[in-house]
Amino acid sequence: MIEYVEIPNSVNISIENGKIYVKGPKGEKYRNINNRNIIVEIRENKIIFKAYYPSRKIIKDMNAMVAHIKNDIDGVTKGFVYKLKGISVHFPLKLKLQNNKLIIENYMGERDIKEIEIPMGVKATLNENEITLEGYDIELLGNLAGLIENSVKPKEKDLRKFQDGIYIIQKP
Repeated sequence: MIEYVEIPNSVNISIENGKIYVKGPKGEKYRNINNRNIIVEIRENKIIFKAYYPSRKIIKDMNAMVAHIKNDIDGVTKGFVYKLKGISVHFPLKLKLQNNKLIIENYMGERDIKEIEIPMGVKATLNENEITLEGYDIELLGNLAGLIENSVKPKEKDLRKFQDGIYIIQKP
């Protein structure tokens, strides 16, 4: 089984010590080659993934690796954007960005302050109650957006009535 991934002109890809390095105008990322049965080569402007006599597990691993490399190439060339919106019905929700931290205050009238660290490689901007996360690593952005969304879920309340929180409104 053979799979191909096209390499754009603005992206440099190299394979060293069982890792695939992807470097582009927005950033640099690497992936481990997890399966020894998958052979990865670079020829001309293509990455070639080969597997001789593959089992279902090897095919699954190879398809996952191809999808990850395509996402990495898109990330280092175009980048990804997540948008979240803070909605407050009962108590006014206060959002702040300070020193690479998102600070959430007055959620459901609580006095405690929730702080979420913004990791390196992610650019966060705040416009009123809308948070925009930009970066080149789709996994890091997705995990951060999910963490922000899950940090302000109403607990022990009727979810039909208490819909305060921060919700993802746009995914890449």
